[in-house]
Amino acid sequence: MSSSPVTRVVVAATTPDPEQRAVRVSRDLLASGHEVVYLGEALTPLQVARSAVAEDAVQVVVSDEAVGAVRRELDALGIDDVEVAPLGG
Repeated sequence: MSSSPVTRVVVAATTPDPEQRAVRVSRDLLASGHEVVYLGEALTPLQVARSAVAEDAVQVVVSDEAVGAVRRELDALGIDDVEVAPLGG
Protein backbone atom coordinates (compact mmCIF):
# COMPACT_ATOMS: atom_id res chain seq x y z
CA MET A 1 0.00 0.00 0.00
CA SER A 2 1.53 3.30 -1.05
CA SER A 3 0.62 6.60 0.50
CA SER A 4 0.77 9.94 -1.21
CA PRO A 5 3.75 12.07 -0.29
CA VAL A 6 3.33 14.71 2.36
CA THR A 7 3.32 18.17 0.86
CA ARG A 8 4.67 21.23 2.64
CA VAL A 9 2.42 24.27 2.53
CA VAL A 10 3.31 27.77 3.72
CA VAL A 11 0.35 29.71 5.13
CA ALA A 12 0.51 33.44 5.86
CA ALA A 13 -1.64 36.52 6.16
CA THR A 14 -0.16 39.63 4.61
CA THR A 15 -2.69 41.81 6.41
CA PRO A 16 -4.15 41.69 9.92
CA ASP A 17 -6.22 38.52 10.27
CA PRO A 18 -8.75 39.15 13.06
CA GLU A 19 -10.92 36.22 11.98
CA GLN A 20 -7.85 33.97 12.04
CA ARG A 21 -8.55 32.54 8.61
CA ALA A 22 -4.89 31.59 8.22
CA VAL A 23 -5.01 29.57 11.44
CA ARG A 24 -8.20 27.80 10.38
CA VAL A 25 -6.78 27.01 6.93
CA SER A 26 -3.59 25.72 8.57
CA ARG A 27 -5.57 23.39 10.82
CA ASP A 28 -7.61 22.10 7.87
CA LEU A 29 -4.44 21.42 5.88
CA LEU A 30 -2.87 19.61 8.83
CA ALA A 31 -5.98 17.49 9.22
CA SER A 32 -5.71 16.62 5.51
CA GLY A 33 -2.19 15.28 6.02
CA HIS A 34 -0.14 18.24 4.82
CA GLU A 35 2.90 19.61 6.57
CA VAL A 36 2.15 23.25 7.36
CA VAL A 37 4.50 26.14 8.00
CA TYR A 38 2.38 28.90 9.53
CA LEU A 39 4.14 32.27 9.24
CA GLY A 40 1.61 34.49 11.00
CA GLU A 41 0.32 37.80 9.77
CA ALA A 42 1.45 41.24 8.56
CA LEU A 43 4.17 39.83 6.28
CA THR A 44 5.23 41.28 2.96
CA PRO A 45 4.80 39.26 -0.22
CA LEU A 46 8.59 39.07 -0.51
CA GLN A 47 8.89 37.63 3.02
CA VAL A 48 6.27 35.02 2.16
CA ALA A 49 7.96 34.12 -1.12
CA ARG A 50 11.39 33.80 0.46
CA SER A 51 9.97 31.65 3.24
CA ALA A 52 8.31 29.36 0.70
CA VAL A 53 11.65 28.89 -1.03
CA ALA A 54 13.50 28.31 2.27
CA GLU A 55 10.89 25.79 3.40
CA ASP A 56 10.84 23.99 0.04
CA ALA A 57 7.07 24.40 -0.09
CA VAL A 58 4.92 23.17 -2.96
CA GLN A 59 2.12 25.61 -2.16
CA VAL A 60 1.64 29.00 -0.54
CA VAL A 61 -1.74 30.04 0.85
CA VAL A 62 -1.98 33.78 1.50
CA SER A 63 -4.43 36.61 1.99
CA ASP A 64 -6.64 36.90 -1.08
CA GLU A 65 -5.34 40.33 -2.08
CA ALA A 66 -1.69 39.17 -1.94
CA VAL A 67 -1.90 36.19 -4.31
CA GLY A 68 -0.69 38.11 -7.36
CA ALA A 69 2.08 39.91 -5.45
CA VAL A 70 3.41 36.67 -3.95
CA ARG A 71 3.31 35.02 -7.39
CA ARG A 72 5.32 37.92 -8.84
CA GLU A 73 7.90 37.68 -6.03
CA LEU A 74 8.27 33.94 -6.60
CA ASP A 75 8.66 34.54 -10.34
CA ALA A 76 11.32 37.18 -9.63
CA LEU A 77 13.16 34.58 -7.54
CA GLY A 78 13.00 32.14 -10.47
CA ILE A 79 10.48 29.86 -8.75
CA ASP A 80 7.70 28.64 -11.00
CA ASP A 81 6.78 25.32 -9.39
CA VAL A 82 5.10 26.69 -6.24
CA GLU A 83 1.34 27.11 -6.39
CA VAL A 84 -0.11 30.25 -4.81
CA ALA A 85 -3.68 30.07 -3.50
CA PRO A 86 -5.94 32.49 -1.60
CA LEU A 87 -7.00 31.96 2.02
CA GLY A 88 -10.57 32.55 0.95
CA GLY A 89 -13.20 33.67 3.30
